[in-house]
Amino acid sequence: MRFPRMFWVLSVLVSGLVVLGCSGSSSTSGESSTGTVSENGTGNGGGSGTDVTGTDVTGSDVTGDGTSDGADTSDQNKADGTMCAYGDEEPHPCACADGLDNDGDGLTDGDDLHCFGPFDDDEGTYATGIPGDNKGSKANRECPFDGNSGTGNDAVCCEIDNPELNVTPNGCDDKGCCEIDVNGNSTGEFVYVADQCFFSPVCGTDGTHGCECTSPNDCDLGQFCVLDKDVGPGFCSTCEPCQSNEACANPCDCGEKCFGGFERPQSECGTAITPDDSDPGGSGTDAGGGGDTITTDTDSGLTGSCPGGRNTCTQDSDCDGAAGENCVSGCCYARCSDGLVPCDVSSDCQGGFYCVTGCCIRAPV
Repeated sequence: MRFPRMFWVLSVLVSGLVVLGCSGSSSTSGESSTGTVSENGTGNGGGSGTDVTGTDVTGSDVTGDGTSDGADTSDQNKADGTMCAYGDEEPHPCACADGLDNDGDGLTDGDDLHCFGPFDDDEGTYATGIPGDNKGSKANRECPFDGNSGTGNDAVCCEIDNPELNVTPNGCDDKGCCEIDVNGNSTGEFVYVADQCFFSPVCGTDGTHGCECTSPNDCDLGQFCVLDKDVGPGFCSTCEPCQSNEACANPCDCGEKCFGGFERPQSECGTAITPDDSDPGGSGTDAGGGGDTITTDTDSGLTGSCPGGRNTCTQDSDCDGAAGENCVSGCCYARCSDGLVPCDVSSDCQGGFYCVTGCCIRAPV
């Protein structure tokens, strides 16, 4: 996510945590960091300079007030720990990095659809708490991950050839069309993460929300008929279906952690093929009926075949941990795109980087 153009001031708290504060404001054409945006979504002034200097990542030892509807101590222990100090606020753990269910929807931090990154300070809406962010007239069809309103700097949401500069999280495109598991059955649907988009409840608990449909006419006003796994059957949802912009998409690949807590189902990932009874030796034969050739992985001692030349595995330790690989469906898959450092919290990343969907992404400068 891109930060607003502000003059950032490093402050050191008594506890020794380094945080970023800010004062003043400026903006560039096509973006706004002050909350005053013209009708066409452009910023209200001119200027140049950097959006961020340094990092406000302080580690995962975050303490809150101990009150939360959905979080427990274990959630707080796993908190990212990024500190926010937007506008005139005092430095505090960002709402999307504090390990708390701040909006009481049962979802915490990165698993909540409203969290665009650990530096998002609004877990209850698709705003971020950053002054002027996602408030312009084009807010629903511009990049929601860049920290401002307007389209002037949306190129940072389409850095396909430079993954560490690409602020678009795994599973989304540059317009906020993301693949998430809307109805909770482990498969993904492409919808806009905007407006009133929420995960679908059990049918009958909220009008037609979550109930079967064949067209929007079967759903309550303001709902859409979303096709399960984008092919059907349909269910009523507050999320608007969309088609991903492949030119600027960061797809959710096997082994990756993706937006809204989504992970590619193992059934959709390449599975290691093992010999059947008709082929005791297993060398150079097609055990799966799909034309795959069985090979032996000398490191793990496993026999099978994985797509793309990936190594076979039975557990994560069979994979290359230094490269951030995990064992998924018997095959080793990387957690992040080439060149990106895997992470669990932002303190796992070097200065100036944040942990977004499990990978260290550079804060735009």
